[in-house]
Amino acid sequence: MTDPSRPAAPDLRRWPGDPGQLTDTTLCPACFSRLLGATCSVCGLRLDVAAAADLLAAGVRVRDAESDRQSLITRMRAEQAVPTAATLATGAVSSIEVPIAPPPVTAPSQVSVAPAASAGPSVAGVPPTGVPTPPPLPPASPLPDGSDLAPEPIATAPAAPHRSGVQLLLLTLGVVLLSVAAMVFLFFAFVVANLEMRSLITAVVSVIVLVLAWFLRARRLPGTAEGVSAVGVVLLVLDAWIIQANGLFGADRVDAAAYWGVALLVVAAVLAGAGVLSRLRLPRLAASALAPAGVFIGAFAVAPDDEVLTGLWLGGMALALVGAASRFIRPEAEQTIVRTFGFAGGGIALAAAAWALPSVQFGTMWAFLAVAGVWVVVLASLPASEAGPSGWRVLSSVAIGLSVPLAFVLGVALDREPATSVWLAPLLVAIVACALAAATRIRAVRRDAFPALFTASAVGVVATLPAIIVALSGLGRLSAEVVGVWELGATAPRDLPGEAWGAVLALGIATLALVVVLALTERLFRFGAWAIASGLATALAAAVVLPTIALTTLGLLVVAAVALAAAATPAVRRRPGAIVVLAAGGIPAAASAWLVGHASTGVWWWAVASVLVLSIAGRVLADRIARAAASASRVLHVIAASLVALIATVALPSWAEASGLVIPPPWNAPAFLVAVVATLALGGLAAARRLSDDDRLTAGAALFAGAMLGTSWLAVTFFTPWGWAPASALVVVGLVWVRSALRPMSALFAAGVPLAMVFAGAGISVELESGNVAIGLAAAVIAAAGVALVTLPGVALVRWIWAASTGALGLIAALVGVSGAVPSEGTWLVLLLLTPVPVLIATLFGDPIAGRSSAVHASWGSLVLGVGTVWAWMGDRGMEDVESYTLPLAAGLLVSAGLLIWRRSVPDSTAAGRTALLAAAAAVAVLPSVALAGESELRTLVLVATGAVLVIAGSFTPDLERGVPIRILVVGTGWVAATGAALVRGSAIATGRPGDLPVEFWPVIALVIGLVASLLWVRDRTQPTVVAEATLAASLAAAAAPTTLAIAGGVDADARALVLLVIIGAAHVLSTAVRARPFAGPVLGWTSLAVAVMAGGLAIGSGAVDPFDLVTVPIGATLVTAGAIRLRRSPDHGSWSTLGPGLAVLLVPALIADWTDPVLWRLVALGVAAVVVVVAGAVLRLQAPLLLGGGVLLVHAVAQLWPWITRLYEAVWWWLWLGIAGALLIAIAATYERQMRLARGVLRSIAALR
Repeated sequence: MTDPSRPAAPDLRRWPGDPGQLTDTTLCPACFSRLLGATCSVCGLRLDVAAAADLLAAGVRVRDAESDRQSLITRMRAEQAVPTAATLATGAVSSIEVPIAPPPVTAPSQVSVAPAASAGPSVAGVPPTGVPTPPPLPPASPLPDGSDLAPEPIATAPAAPHRSGVQLLLLTLGVVLLSVAAMVFLFFAFVVANLEMRSLITAVVSVIVLVLAWFLRARRLPGTAEGVSAVGVVLLVLDAWIIQANGLFGADRVDAAAYWGVALLVVAAVLAGAGVLSRLRLPRLAASALAPAGVFIGAFAVAPDDEVLTGLWLGGMALALVGAASRFIRPEAEQTIVRTFGFAGGGIALAAAAWALPSVQFGTMWAFLAVAGVWVVVLASLPASEAGPSGWRVLSSVAIGLSVPLAFVLGVALDREPATSVWLAPLLVAIVACALAAATRIRAVRRDAFPALFTASAVGVVATLPAIIVALSGLGRLSAEVVGVWELGATAPRDLPGEAWGAVLALGIATLALVVVLALTERLFRFGAWAIASGLATALAAAVVLPTIALTTLGLLVVAAVALAAAATPAVRRRPGAIVVLAAGGIPAAASAWLVGHASTGVWWWAVASVLVLSIAGRVLADRIARAAASASRVLHVIAASLVALIATVALPSWAEASGLVIPPPWNAPAFLVAVVATLALGGLAAARRLSDDDRLTAGAALFAGAMLGTSWLAVTFFTPWGWAPASALVVVGLVWVRSALRPMSALFAAGVPLAMVFAGAGISVELESGNVAIGLAAAVIAAAGVALVTLPGVALVRWIWAASTGALGLIAALVGVSGAVPSEGTWLVLLLLTPVPVLIATLFGDPIAGRSSAVHASWGSLVLGVGTVWAWMGDRGMEDVESYTLPLAAGLLVSAGLLIWRRSVPDSTAAGRTALLAAAAAVAVLPSVALAGESELRTLVLVATGAVLVIAGSFTPDLERGVPIRILVVGTGWVAATGAALVRGSAIATGRPGDLPVEFWPVIALVIGLVASLLWVRDRTQPTVVAEATLAASLAAAAAPTTLAIAGGVDADARALVLLVIIGAAHVLSTAVRARPFAGPVLGWTSLAVAVMAGGLAIGSGAVDPFDLVTVPIGATLVTAGAIRLRRSPDHGSWSTLGPGLAVLLVPALIADWTDPVLWRLVALGVAAVVVVVAGAVLRLQAPLLLGGGVLLVHAVAQLWPWITRLYEAVWWWLWLGIAGALLIAIAATYERQMRLARGVLRSIAALR
């Protein structure tokens, strides 16, 4: 170690004896002397510059390169070593002589290096070492004293042995476990000791830890030393606690807060001194955290005991002043900690000031002002920056802007009456905000004033909240007053809160303050919309609290009119956001006036008229108000005017009744009146072609909605005389609009006219004697479909909309007809009237059968309605057999398919449409009967026989005829009939239905039919061939289903399960062993496997089979047999994919039963089976049997020995087992390499298995 008293030698450079010294930050990178500070005391090199990081990075690269070089040399020696007797006798070992320069005695200009050929004594100052040496430096000039020193040659040593990360992990875990055991022992010793012994142990440990930290720092282990010093910090705090807890030096008689304040300051001083002396960083950091805490607690102790918040206020201010003094602390980390604590204390003082000094007059105000003064001191102590205020200064400014207005709001305003405080608090905050806004014009404090201004403005917003709440309460009272319609007098006085006009004054003060602040900060033009919004809010609040309903309505109308006029003024319109704000204030004002007007008959007529005039005025001024969105503005105002007019029409009868005016029926019905007025207005609008298209479209849509709502209400209620007349008039007007050039309106009426026709038809049918609503609806629907062929234009969109509306109404009429709303004898008549409608709809788009439009598919609805007509007629006559309903529908589908085949061209390939139609006919004819086959043996016999005939007959039919796959349809129908009937009947018998035949009778016949169908398909080589495989697999699955249900029901479950699984397993093995279709292939193999798994799972899950080995053994044997066949046939396959699943099914369930159901015969059988599997795997060199059998055998043995292991563990203390485990891990780590070689050899042997 270099003597620190030695004089500095400028430009002194040395080569390290160990490459690791190149990255040791406790040594000088030039002369490798011990560092005592940022500047080396030997060579004078400064390391507090930016280039020091680059120098350290270069040292890391040199160290890594030298390590790689030494590794290369070691490998070369290992490769070149020749274990001969001559070499061993001579002991010749290649060495590389590397000269190394001696450390200069004086301060040379360059490093001197002797030639490699020279010989001399060992270099002083560089002890011989066996570590790798760096490459020789280039020769330089001799030393100043003329000496020419050369080092002795040093032979390089091999690289340090590489230790495995797993080995280190095992070693670490062992040490940790032993340490835990030792700690538990020490804890036990500490618990049984007395109070004096505990104090002595803690004190001794504190001294030991501090000395150990200093020792580690001196031994160049700074990181470890810092960690140990952290423990010392904790122990020092514990010493302080022990002194008070044990009452040493009378500490228990001192106030706890005062004691801890002094104690923390003393501990902080001790830590600071220790950090300076030992050059450890963490004690200094701890001192910078404990000292502010001590100041806070000490100041807290000054307050009286019953004023806790006053103590927090004093402690926070003292802590903030300590943070202000952090400017004189130089290390940045310590300064940041102290400053952070100071700011936290200032926040605590600010939060507690509202409740501080309760016994002092205006104590809250003085407390907040004191906090503001402290924050001013903190702000003054913070350094200023040209780049802008730092985060600390911003926080200080925010605290000032928060504390000053709170001093007046909480300390002065809230002590007054509510009627006064509601406007006094905003006034005081406004004064403060205006003063801060004026301060922003002073250059010296401009940057710091803005955060304070923002905070004070936020306080002003909060101070205005009571006024806003009062205004909102006035609005709530107004809403409660106008809930009833026509109940209030126009000039009756209102019940208003006492603070109402104070709230309006507060809102006015806030608006004025906002204008002043924006003007002083030169942001009035940019944020003028905010001032306009505040003014509008004030005006609305004033209107809401006017004394009568008439004055309130008039005030709201004035606000709306002023907003509209201001929006049309160029000077206001140019301000950003002004239009949006005026709209947000004017529109609600007009809507509120319209709503309030309905509360009084004397106000309603002129209030509604005024709102209508304002809507029209807005439409006229729309181009001047919003040029960019003029179109949207026009549309909105036209909609508003239309809605106001329509709602006024609805309200007119009730207003007349409340006013004493008499209106004769049916005009006194609101729905009738609005329907007539809207229809007449639509007629006039159709003739007014001078209006713009936007106005016609907007008004027409609104009037159309009103007319449709009115006619809908009349159609639903049925009690208004002449209720069908508006709907009839709407139909006439609608037929004019349908042919209009205004396409949106044409499309709208294309959807509405059929609906109006239905309303008219329903109304007329109700007024007729013994009228039937459903028949009237059906007649109106067919009339709409017929009129469309004559009146509709050739526009595709209009036709599609008309067709969709008519079709939907026809569906509704059909549902009404069959829902029981009409007598049952009239249902078939309703369906008969609706039968032509789908064909008429399809005719709108061309030929209803051979046309190319997608609308031709609507013609199928006529088929459905026609069949439904037949069904309704038969149901009315009491026919109950399902075939009476399915066979007519199937016949209809066959006729439709025949028409398609006749009218449409023959495709080159399969025609999907006609094929699907024929398949649907077959399904309708067969599937309902199949579903009911479980009720009758006769129906089952007929279906199975018919299916067998169709399967055989299908083999003589052509594969494809006029685009229809005849053979697959015939064979598929027959197979479904036979298999489905057998499945349903067999399942019914299995679930308890009475029957003379066994459960498996019909399923076996169906399986034979499926086998015949598959063989015939394969014989004729019909495509696709996969159909035969799928048919056979499906037949097997269907035949197994009834037996599976019988097993789940507990009917001879054990025998049935064993036989079923053996047969299915044989089918699975057959699909694997043979190569002939339809038995070979994956379809039958996977299906049989799935059926076996499902049947076995259901048998085990239902608990019908016991023991479960009757299920697992057949399935496992099947999988093992099939896997063995695949393994022998394909040598490339591994044993895991072929034998693994079967062995797992065979062994694992029995292994699980070791814990759930230990039976002696199963335990013995499992052990024998596992041994046989292991031996077979070893003999045949198969990996899966060897590993799986060995694993099962091992777990089986542990399960049997587990009770003995548990007794042994419980006989010893748990922490001793930790020590034993740690010692075992250390022993394993010591022999890790040999064990890893042995394990790798075993793994290679196992991996070589198949």
